[in-house]
Amino acid sequence: MTTAAILIIGDELLSGRVEDANGPILLGWLRARGVEVSRLAWLPDDADAIAEEVSRLAPRCSWLFCSGGVGPTHDDVTYAAVARAFDVDLERRPELVAALEARVSPLPPAALRMADVPVGAELWGEGVLSYPLVVVRNVLLLPGSPHLFRARLEALAPRFPGAPPRVEHLYLTARETEFAARLAVAAARFLQVRIGSYPRTSREVPWRVMVTLESRDEAALQACLAWVRRELEGFILP
Repeated sequence: MTTAAILIIGDELLSGRVEDANGPILLGWLRARGVEVSRLAWLPDDADAIAEEVSRLAPRCSWLFCSGGVGPTHDDVTYAAVARAFDVDLERRPELVAALEARVSPLPPAALRMADVPVGAELWGEGVLSYPLVVVRNVLLLPGSPHLFRARLEALAPRFPGAPPRVEHLYLTARETEFAARLAVAAARFLQVRIGSYPRTSREVPWRVMVTLESRDEAALQACLAWVRRELEGFILP
């Protein structure tokens, strides 16, 4: 199973001045490709904090997605932080300098910060995007701007060709307290199935709780579905 963690970087997010748009977008994008997300965290523009999280999370997942902190200003410290996390230096890549010069002429000196990336980084240049994506081992360093972020994900899609897990939905007329014990038994019996229970948020629907069963194993999913249907037969809407 492909797994991922997500770091969304920016002081403006933690201060509440800007609402995070990239985290929800990326969660949906990864789910659609069958990637299991274990962590989503917001971090400040602080090289020490970013380096610490990258060091901790990168060994624990297939891919670590970082968004933000890759521009030309003083608070764009993600490249330096990732270099620190992997104990490597920064190096100026001619390919990135050329990509920057193709976009802005004359090139302001501050823009060269975007060409200084961790030693050993790969440069992925998918699709029609003029600027490559910097990838350090299993860490993808994406832009923070939602517009550029979405464009980058579209370009990355061929590298993540998976499919989402299968999900079955059951709508129950009972309160959670009336069937929680039986759902706990189902969760213990069918370990390959993730079971969720979600009370309604509106009285306009005819059910009290929606139960979801999710798995990549079709046989396990159907076996769990049959068991839950049998155990909760009196509560399930047709």
